[in-house]
Amino acid sequence: MTIARIIFTYSPSETIFLDGTNVVIVGTGGPPGGTYNLMVSTNSALPISQWTPMATNQFDTGGSFRYTNAINANFPTRFFCVALPGT
Repeated sequence: MTIARIIFTYSPSETIFLDGTNVVIVGTGGPPGGTYNLMVSTNSALPISQWTPMATNQFDTGGSFRYTNAINANFPTRFFCVALPGT
């Protein structure tokens, strides 16, 4: 007897753009209804474990999300990354 095992690996991708005085991050490819963490760092070379969680939310039923944040000129340059729990 052969038992097939299917493993789904999600690899969300994100797009970032300016909308007036806001930065908008749109992500796709996540697990529908699953949790994601939007991570931020001023140093993109750091391992993700050293980035700071900026927001935690859930993907919609299509595996997408949209995050909008006001731009603060007093902050240094920041890098963003979408991380799934356990990564």
